[in-house]
Amino acid sequence: MMRSSFDLPLSMTTGTLLFFRVLDLQVLLALGAIAWIWQLHSNLIGWSAWVVFVLSPLVLIQGRTYIESKILVLLPRKLEELSKKILSGTPQSFDPLIRTLALTWLNWSTKIIVFAWILMSFAELELVQAITGAMGGELSSVLPFHAPAGVGTYEAGVVAGAALTGSSIDSSVAAAVNLHILIILGTLIGGVAAPSIKQKSFQRPK
Repeated sequence: MMRSSFDLPLSMTTGTLLFFRVLDLQVLLALGAIAWIWQLHSNLIGWSAWVVFVLSPLVLIQGRTYIESKILVLLPRKLEELSKKILSGTPQSFDPLIRTLALTWLNWSTKIIVFAWILMSFAELELVQAITGAMGGELSSVLPFHAPAGVGTYEAGVVAGAALTGSSIDSSVAAAVNLHILIILGTLIGGVAAPSIKQKSFQRPK
């Protein structure tokens, strides 16, 4: 889509996509760590480690210069050029990086809170249990192998996440199934509604 609509190189947009997925995973782990630290290890060391982990993407700006000048130059010429194009898809200054981090945190925080609320509506779960359950389900989606539409693996992720903070398996299984049904229904409704939305015209950058 980025290549056809905006005439952007595939290698650059691939780098952007990979960067976004790494940020997604980092934010998911950080959100899950909040509940885990709050429940089990609420001390200065635990929260300090969490802050360092959250701020770790900021080293990208300083690290990309080192990667380009010290590591990529060791690669064969064509592979070096391809790697530089992929790396060009990542933020090159602090402003876009901070904006991307802020939007990623806003997106995932809203999603996890809503999913936790749904889980609490279907089962007697505490807030921390619902949050870790929602986190477990979302983390299951990044597994290299999972069932079609995540059927079974998503529920297992929710149950495993909730169980880490003391939830009973029986109550969390039913809540996980209902949450996944709502997600699938929402996806199907969006897919049906999408063709009816008037396609916007995009102007390719010159």
